[in-house]
Amino acid sequence: MPELAALSEPVTFESTPHGIVMMTAPDAPHGDILDDLRTFLTGLPRHGTTAWALRENTSVEVGASERTPDLVVFDPSRRVLVRAGRAMSTTGILLLAEVTTNSTRREDLDRDDPAAKPRQYAAGGIPLYLVVDRRKAEVLLFRDATNGVYPEPAVFRVGEPVWLPKPFSAAWPTEFMKELL
Repeated sequence: MPELAALSEPVTFESTPHGIVMMTAPDAPHGDILDDLRTFLTGLPRHGTTAWALRENTSVEVGASERTPDLVVFDPSRRVLVRAGRAMSTTGILLLAEVTTNSTRREDLDRDDPAAKPRQYAAGGIPLYLVVDRRKAEVLLFRDATNGVYPEPAVFRVGEPVWLPKPFSAAWPTEFMKELL
């Protein structure tokens, strides 16, 4: 039996329309960005009757795929688990967030590939899809999908506040990211 080569970095796996994809595990700045976003969202006042909860590394069933966004923000009263209680359906998801890495950037941002995340999330009815593009030092906010496609995203330079619409109705300050990118 052939011997497997040792991996130089930890890896994770994700089910996509292209098959099972192996990705390198995120680095410390990736985690710092997610920590700040989680803290920001957790500290926001709730408007009206909308509540939300946050999960990391939770699979979401989108079409025939199981995607694992970096952060899932959902209405806990509407959460529906599928596939043996593991993957969430898109029901009640308010926002999905990704922080790009070298191995995930194309999947996280490609709007033309029907198998990439923007098209899959739009087709799945995800109202807000937030992507921190570390290579370009930008934050992109996809919203208002029509016929399963998001229009051009709102683009914010790192350092600018990122306005998150209802139910959040708040601006996420991104100045801290300048030190991380």
